[in-house]
Amino acid sequence: MSLDVYIASTPETIDKLQKAFAPMLTPGLHRSIKPLLTVNQSEDNLKVQIVSRESGIWCWRKCPELLISVQDGDEYYVVGLTGDFTPKDIQKLVSSAFPSDK
Repeated sequence: MSLDVYIASTPETIDKLQKAFAPMLTPGLHRSIKPLLTVNQSEDNLKVQIVSRESGIWCWRKCPELLISVQDGDEYYVVGLTGDFTPKDIQKLVSSAFPSDK
């Protein structure tokens, strides 16, 4: 398993990071990109997107790569996780990021 984290905190670097990752985060640009979660909380100025990138297998079995993008106010983060993620793993990730008691 591997973890890659990219952080931008100025308008210029945010723009560059968003442009660099747009092809990997935009469902519909490539058939291997599957949207798993999109959250827009305008009152908190928070946008979160989780997508899977598949390599010839269906994500309902295992996902080899997850990409998470977070726009939080004046910062933008992209986290890339590679491994064999099951649907339960993804559900735990989403549940921990967005607890239902909020």
